[in-house]
Amino acid sequence: MKYAEEGELLVTKLLRKIDFPNPKIQKDIIKNPSRKFNYSKVIIKSIYDNVYPFSNKDDQPSSWFISFLHDIYNNGIQLHLDAFRYEEIVVDCCGNWMLKKDFNNCQDQSDILELKVNIIGRIPYYNIANIKMNGDDFYSEPIIICVFDEISGPFTEICYEFHDYATNKRIMF
Repeated sequence: MKYAEEGELLVTKLLRKIDFPNPKIQKDIIKNPSRKFNYSKVIIKSIYDNVYPFSNKDDQPSSWFISFLHDIYNNGIQLHLDAFRYEEIVVDCCGNWMLKKDFNNCQDQSDILELKVNIIGRIPYYNIANIKMNGDDFYSEPIIICVFDEISGPFTEICYEFHDYATNKRIMF
């Protein structure tokens, strides 16, 4: 619990002060949740990293990467994992969903809805050890130093977000 509180306190430094009584700003934040941050781009770096700013050797998983802040959620921050690429999912009439590439291997091709979704990674507050707000000699963006595990890096969850631009509603899968 202590680590989560410390991580949450660190993340508040990334947030900009917002005049919430202003309805125009409220609508803009709902439409573009990343606007609640002072920065768009951040460096995510493992607490055990010893290669930054270079690449890991021998096809090892990266111990640092550049990403884009997307939003906050009840337990941490959300990042666009690939801000310039979408994933496609398929949703059936019961609300069940899967990645389209997995669906193409299925026999059931009944009533479906295909959606383009953003790939979102969730970093919980308790995985955030520190934030260097002013970057360093290599990058001017904030550097978020996190606990990484061998399989999923700093993320505890990978989600897919559909944004209905007509209604400005967002659905997380």
